[in-house]
Amino acid sequence: HYEHYRPVVETGAARIAGNVDDLVQAVRGYLANPGTDAGGRRELVNRCCTYTDGFAGVRAARWVLNTLSDTTGVLS
Repeated sequence: HYEHYRPVVETGAARIAGNVDDLVQAVRGYLANPGTDAGGRRELVNRCCTYTDGFAGVRAARWVLNTLSDTTGVLS
C-alpha cells in the first residue's frame, strides 16, 4: 500500500505476506530455495540502482570527505 514498495511488487522481487502464516511460509520458502524470485530482484536492482559495481561505500566515503573539505577546509 506504500509508494516505495510499488517497484518491489511490480517486479516480483519479493513475496508479500498478508498475515503471520503467509510470512512464515514465505520465509521458509526463501530459506529452502534462496533463488526464489531472483529474476524479480535483478529487475528491481536494474530499475532502482544507478550503480551495481559494489563500490557504493567508496562513493559515499568520497562524498563525505569532499563535503568536509569543501565546507570546512579541514582536509585541505
